[in-house]
Amino acid sequence: MDMTISERIRLLMRRRNKTLGSLAYDIGISRQSLSAKFRSDNFNLKELKTIATALDCDFEETFIMRDTGERV
Repeated sequence: MDMTISERIRLLMRRRNKTLGSLAYDIGISRQSLSAKFRSDNFNLKELKTIATALDCDFEETFIMRDTGERV
């Protein structure tokens, strides 16, 4: 079963010893706003890149063509 983006971020937060409040502070939004994003599992690309930076990670967005394996 695939993990949701919220579940993946929470996993990274645990590994980096980050709380919801500290991550929210690091990315410049309120704890309440970040909590709402986790509940709805709704993050845009810019937010994901910002979160990745705050968690000392790289974020890659990629489409992979199933027939050729080409990354777009």
